[in-house]
Amino acid sequence: MTEILLYRTSKVKNKGLKDIMAIEDMNGEVRFLTQLPYPNNLSKPLLELVECLLQMLLLWDPALRGGGLDPETNKPHCFTAMHSILNMKVMHVLDMTSAQLHSMILGTEESLHSLQIRLETQTQAHIPPLSQELLQESGMSLDPRWPPAQCLPDGLCGWDSFIVFLFDKSLTKYSGPLTARRLPDSVNFIVRETKTQLRLLSGRSGGKQSATYVV
Repeated sequence: MTEILLYRTSKVKNKGLKDIMAIEDMNGEVRFLTQLPYPNNLSKPLLELVECLLQMLLLWDPALRGGGLDPETNKPHCFTAMHSILNMKVMHVLDMTSAQLHSMILGTEESLHSLQIRLETQTQAHIPPLSQELLQESGMSLDPRWPPAQCLPDGLCGWDSFIVFLFDKSLTKYSGPLTARRLPDSVNFIVRETKTQLRLLSGRSGGKQSATYVV
C-alpha cells in the first residue's frame, strides 16, 4: 500500500499549472489533462468555464489557489466564476433534422424570435424561423409571448439539462444525414485494438463508456 501511495505521489508532482486531472490510459500510462475528458455531462458553453474554475481551485501555490482576490468582492475569483456559472441560462435544442444538439446561452429577456434567428445560423439545414417548431418534452410549443429563459427550471434542479426539440415544419420526412456522436477514447481503443487484452481497470472503464454511448 505504501509503495502504491509513493508511486501516485511521484506522478502527481508532474502536474502542470493548468492540469486539472490525471488519467491512466489504455496502455497503463498516466497522463495529465488540462481539459475534462469526453464524455462528460457538461454542455459546451459551460465546459470551458468549469475547466477554468477547476484550474483555479487546483493550483499548487496556496496563495494563488482560488484565482486570487477579486477587488470588487474581496473574495477569491473562484467564487465569482462559480456564481456566473450557476446563473447561466442554457437551453439545449435537439435538431431533429440532423440529430445535432445545440446548447444556447439565453439572455434573461431574450425573445423567442431572437433565439430562432440564432438557431437558423447554427443548424445544419439553416432552418428559417417561420419553419421552426420548438417543442418541450411535454409536447407543448414554446410560447412566443414569453422569453424562453422563463421555461428553464429554477435553482439547481434540472440545471444544464433542459431540452427542447426543433422540427422543420416545411418537411414531412426527415432523411438526414444524421450526425453521429464522437466515440470516447477508450471505446475507440477497443474498436481499433481488437486483439489487445486490457487490464481490469481499463476494461471496466471502456465497458462503462461503451454502455453509456449505446444508451
